[in-house]
Amino acid sequence: MSTSSIDKLTVPEKRALLEALCDSLAGHEVELPLSDAQRNLIRDRVAAFRANPKQGTPIDEAVAGIRAARK
Repeated sequence: MSTSSIDKLTVPEKRALLEALCDSLAGHEVELPLSDAQRNLIRDRVAAFRANPKQGTPIDEAVAGIRAARK
């Protein structure tokens, strides 16, 4: 699919395409290695969580907040 054909898609169509692409990558994580920067970011976030696990937001609350902000 060319960039010009993607540009012609509506936003919902682009979102559906993106979701399909992400779904198609599931199970192929071994073929998508993390960069050093990504690995370091994950390590730092895990360390921050372990240092203060109550500081984060439960996933249900985070998702609800994101959805509310989009309305």
